[in-house]
Formats: sequence, C-alpha cells, structure tokens
Amino acid sequence: MKYINETLDSLNGHYSGQYRFDQYEFDDMQTYQIIENEEEDDLFMDLQLYNGFWHVEMGFHYCQYFFKTLWLRKKLYELARLLGESEIWPCSEYYAWNSAAVNLDDELIDFEMWKQQAAKGLGKPIPTLDIEDVLNCKYYFYDAEEVYFDPCLDYNEKVKVCESSFSEYKIKNLLSCGPCVLLEKDNRLFLLNTKNKKFVIEGSIDELVDFYGGYRFYVVKDGKSALFDRFGNQLSEFDVGTFKMDIERGSSPCYVFKNITVR
Repeated sequence: MKYINETLDSLNGHYSGQYRFDQYEFDDMQTYQIIENEEEDDLFMDLQLYNGFWHVEMGFHYCQYFFKTLWLRKKLYELARLLGESEIWPCSEYYAWNSAAVNLDDELIDFEMWKQQAAKGLGKPIPTLDIEDVLNCKYYFYDAEEVYFDPCLDYNEKVKVCESSFSEYKIKNLLSCGPCVLLEKDNRLFLLNTKNKKFVIEGSIDELVDFYGGYRFYVVKDGKSALFDRFGNQLSEFDVGTFKMDIERGSSPCYVFKNITVR
C-alpha cells in the first residue's frame, strides 16, 4: 500500500485543480481513475495496477497516439514519469480490455506474460516505434501496428539534457515534438534547444504559444511575436501582433497546417 499511496500523492499533486482522482473496485480489482473537468465529469483515463505494471485506458482513439502533433503521446509520457517509468507500450483495445490475444481479466498476469501473449497475437515480436516515421508520414493516418514498444528516446533525451546541464531551471513545457523545451527560472521563461544545448532566443521570453503540441509555435518577446517550427528554426521576424492558424480537416480528424498568418 505504501507504493500505491505514494503514487496517488504524486498524481494528485500533478493534476491538482484540473482533475479529480478516484479509487474504486471493478471486477474485484482496485482501479484508480482520473476524471477530467470536475463539472462535466468527463472520463480522462482509468489506471489499473496489475502484477508489476500499470494498464491505462483512455477516452481517446488509438490512432490519436500517432497524430503528428503527438499531444496524446506527450500526455502519456508525463503520466509515465509520474508513475516512475520512462517508456510506453501503446496498444489498441484488441490487445487490452477487448482482446482475445491477452487476458487482462487475470489479475495475476505480469508484464512479461502480457508481452508474450501480445507477441503471439501479432504473430511476431512487438515492434519498436520510430517516432520520426510518424512525423515524416505523408498520410493523414500513420499505418500503425496494433502494439508497439515506444522507448520515448526523444523525450528522455530532452529531460536528460535539462536535468544534467540546466538543473537550475524547471521544465515548464516539454513540447510534443522536436528538441525544444520551455524552461522556467525565477518566474521567467526561456526556450532551450536540447539538441545543441543553446537557448533559441537570447534572454527570457514573455510567452510561448504552441499549435497542437509544438509542431509549430510562436514566441512573444517584448510585445512582438515570431513563428518557429518544431526544430526551433525561426520562420518569421519578430513583429507586433500574434499568430492565427487556419485548420483544414479532410475525411480524417488529423490536422493539416493550411496557413498561419500574423494578426
């Protein structure tokens, strides 16, 4: 119970004011539930603690994990870090609660058993996700396998650089894709490129506004704004005003950056 109580404290501390945290029994299993939006009571995710691993069910489609903005992936990575982990094993419902391949009804199932059952269901070893394949995909939907091992190398590297070389700063926004991280120190904001370990802009900034996870973002400094891509490359000069993005949606819910204009 000590581990569970510590985990509950960690989650409650992180989601305080934005989420409500509940605990209940489901099929004789202890389930820990995070509820988003207190008034609407919308389900954000369920967490179930099995024998040595956490199983998380979310109110999103599996395909959304692979949207190029990677907002859902970052949200799950932040949760994994709170649970003391640094990797994710995303899977569709057919390898979780709605599965003929794996047996999550068995509360004694451990992580190695789940991996073995999932690999057997796939008919091959569980593949490792290369997130650059997702970002470079030219289609609306990434042609994803039903199960992956996501080592989150990009996020882990960003955290490692921040903690080892910029420990006096606090990570304010990891940004979903690309090497940039928004840091905070003495109530001031700084934009760091963790790849070259240099600040993208000299000195502090006023604000960073990301478009759906950081695939594009603009920075406000001294009342003027400039647009950047996910690699930290500056796409416009600093000018008075902010940026507005028009979104084009086709037959899929994947967002396409149609045009971004200053206003």
